[in-house]
Amino acid sequence: MCEFLKKGDKLFQKIKLPTEMAPNDRLRIKDINVWKQYANSYYYNGLIMIHIFSNRNNYKILDKIGIDKVLLFSEADRLASIYFSIRHYIELILKLIIMVDNYNSSDKTQIEFTTHSISEIWPESKEIVLSESIIEPSQIDRLENIIKDFEFVDNNSTRFRYSHDKQWNCVFNLKNHFVYLPAQTNKTIKRLKKLFDFIIKELIKKNKL
Repeated sequence: MCEFLKKGDKLFQKIKLPTEMAPNDRLRIKDINVWKQYANSYYYNGLIMIHIFSNRNNYKILDKIGIDKVLLFSEADRLASIYFSIRHYIELILKLIIMVDNYNSSDKTQIEFTTHSISEIWPESKEIVLSESIIEPSQIDRLENIIKDFEFVDNNSTRFRYSHDKQWNCVFNLKNHFVYLPAQTNKTIKRLKKLFDFIIKELIKKNKL
């Protein structure tokens, strides 16, 4: 019989957690920083994939790690992996805006999230940014255009994660819903991160964190 996994194969080393964790009744600046790090990890993953997928000179990277570039580089592979990372980055940052704005709240339930729906998260995030006059209205309009694109395509964070719904219907044909623009996507996502970084920085200052 073929041997696929070898004895001792691991994906990560588990650590022992304390049996009792200290209660965390209030959001801390540490929580905000960790949340942002998680969001940024998805941003960088998306950026790296855009860089590899958009330049055939980078295909040699795949050869080194044993990936068949002929099989991997279908339109669906590129879109699902890149846009899932970008979409999740946006979702986490929109939630972070709400978290920072509610930092001084004594009731943590006000910043508990029970949805992945961008159409539910964006209005509150938008209202916060508008009320604080952090950026120009034109910038909010341009940001909203990007948000609405994701609302239309994958509002609930399922289409980039799964090919089929719970009834085994094909979610959609990626190639029929996208024109992949690697250079445009690369530039836009970088501008988007600069905008989000600025918003978070200003909210932290305004809330005196």
